[in-house]
Amino acid sequence: MIDSNSHKTFRNLHVTGVICVLIIFAVATMVRLYPAENNLTSMLGEGDDWATYAHNALEIKNGGLLLPSIDDDYFLPAGFLYNYFVAGCFLLFGDNVLAVYLLQGIMLGLSVALIYSAFRKSMQLQTALLFLILLTVFGFLDVFKFYTFRLLSENLALFTISLFFLLQNQGFSKWSYRYLWMATACLGITVSVRPNVFPFAMVYMLIAGIFFIRQQKPAYVIISLIIFLLPASVLLYRNLMVTGHFIYFPAGGTGLAGKFWHGQGGSAGYLLKKILFCFGILTPIDEHYRWRPHWILMWAGYGIYWLGKRNHLRELTTAEVSGHFFVAAYYLVLILIAHIGNYGFRQLVPATFIVLAFSVQGYEWLVKRLWGRRLPGHN
Repeated sequence: MIDSNSHKTFRNLHVTGVICVLIIFAVATMVRLYPAENNLTSMLGEGDDWATYAHNALEIKNGGLLLPSIDDDYFLPAGFLYNYFVAGCFLLFGDNVLAVYLLQGIMLGLSVALIYSAFRKSMQLQTALLFLILLTVFGFLDVFKFYTFRLLSENLALFTISLFFLLQNQGFSKWSYRYLWMATACLGITVSVRPNVFPFAMVYMLIAGIFFIRQQKPAYVIISLIIFLLPASVLLYRNLMVTGHFIYFPAGGTGLAGKFWHGQGGSAGYLLKKILFCFGILTPIDEHYRWRPHWILMWAGYGIYWLGKRNHLRELTTAEVSGHFFVAAYYLVLILIAHIGNYGFRQLVPATFIVLAFSVQGYEWLVKRLWGRRLPGHN
């Protein structure tokens, strides 16, 4: 048995660890930016997504709230709400992309802290601290190194998804309707940032609806739906006001998905390459990409997690069920529809932290299974 003093020590380590992670990412971001120059002007001349986000953000900031220069349905990039995030940064800090990068670096640290806080109580104390370290390593290897210093919507999506899981897990564990409503609003925002989250959002709304009905609160189902649709439909509002068309998703994204599926994307061989890509074997999609061996280990741990749960499926909590549906829905959409290798592996970034959370639990089970070790008690 672990005594109360040891428990307190471990809990203090949790708090200290989170603070250290936030400081590490903030300092690392400032070091990376110094003495960088604001390259907004040269960026606008490029043809990449970050240039389009910057152009749209400037138009929004300067009064074109509905992007009137686009006189048709919004096309691309897919992260429609991210345009407004960048515009807000420009409004607050001036037309300077460095301020956006600094905020994205801080948000990455917050995402690590949020996911850690969301899942640490399902692990034992030492394992949870290891989980925090691994989240930090994954954050640097997969996000900070490649995407934090780009105007790409995955930076915002990672943060909103992390916040969603903290709120959802708190809501289901405490039977708190307020937490669940905040999680629902956060999920609606995420859909407007990354539309490929929409299939999971439908599953979550069903899970939350069943939860409310079981609590004999059927009216809360309607409230949740309204809370979700308000932020999730901002692109619909824009298209209705500009073109009068009832278009919910970016027209370019759905069009590219259709072309891709009817091309090589629909072949069994290419689908297999995309599956391998998700597991960290990137070269079949593009020979210039490197393998991500830490992803392979992560997915091995996720498989071990299910091995340990195979006889205890009924013991899964509602939050755990939702988390697994997120993993399944998110990756399935990317495999079946998305042009997955666009700008490297950026589209996978918002989901890896969730897989890692279950993976670490899998390895914890394996250690206890093989060595009969009982680590210090749960949080």
